Amino acid sequence: MQDIDQPISKVINYLREIGAFQGSPVHEKTVTSMKPVIFPQAEWDEYYMTYPYWDDVTREFHKNEFDSIDSKLRRTSYDDVQEQATRDIPDSNNTVIIELGSAYGNKGAGYLAQFKPNARVILISKGWKEDNPPRFLFIEPPKPMHRLVFKQGQDLLNEPDLEKRTNALYKLNGINNVTFYEHELTLDEASENLPFFLRDLKGKEIYLFGHHLPGVLPFLMGKLYDTLNARYMCVSPTAQEKVEPDQFSWEIIQKNLGLNDEELEGLITSTFDPKAKAVKGSFSDKYDYENPAQKRIGLMIKLGVALALAKEINGAVLRNEINPFGYNKIDYYVEAKRF
Repeated sequence: MQDIDQPISKVINYLREIGAFQGSPVHEKTVTSMKPVIFPQAEWDEYYMTYPYWDDVTREFHKNEFDSIDSKLRRTSYDDVQEQATRDIPDSNNTVIIELGSAYGNKGAGYLAQFKPNARVILISKGWKEDNPPRFLFIEPPKPMHRLVFKQGQDLLNEPDLEKRTNALYKLNGINNVTFYEHELTLDEASENLPFFLRDLKGKEIYLFGHHLPGVLPFLMGKLYDTLNARYMCVSPTAQEKVEPDQFSWEIIQKNLGLNDEELEGLITSTFDPKAKAVKGSFSDKYDYENPAQKRIGLMIKLGVALALAKEINGAVLRNEINPFGYNKIDYYVEAKRF
């Protein structure tokens, strides 16, 4: 996997230089260093050049250092992840595919289930309120993509019980290896006391996925990856601006980035958007991605979070090659494997 310590060191230095650990990152930054320079007016005295030998050299840091860090990250996308999973995951009775925060699973493990009929597929998602019936589940996308489109069951959209509705949709469409659980996974469950539907997986080859996974859920998946001794995990974190200061994920971030308490407090201030947290379903405008400097700040903050998670599970961070639409969207994927 990726040598995680080197990119962590570079990202920490970047965030420190732009003021993210003080809670107020700047939009511009230059650095000055001493470098040897040969001046036309300098004179040679036998084998040595007379003064000046050195000079202060100023370079643009905010963009140049960002480009240096960003260019070294391997690129991927949702479609790449799904293609690789379709190709690499065995279609076996010993295979278990789990998606956390799945919604209907049509853009994730539910899609994979149709190609792995012998595998067991588990979708885990807490209930949510839908203002409109999800008719998109039955609509073909304008271009081919790795998304499951249901052919039958529009009448099931009126079923008020989310578990019954989702499980019935899969069965009606001939996909019988999927079970959806309406369940809000806790830290205790992910770390030790597994929920009942995850307790009988000993000896299984487990593959974990989390697409567009918000808040602390990527870190919960990291705990689950270790608890289940899973073979593979891939998660695309979102909405880190809504993670409140008292959440356990900040402890992991502090430990794996090597931050003191003051630096952590500054990073939380630079990351958290109380306005977005206060309004359910709102999108954060803390960093305007139409502004290149603000976009760099948002990306580097989220890269630090992703690297901290990757280090916790001995994994790697990949850059989303699809242009992100905002601070609360997908910029990175975290991947880990045990094979």
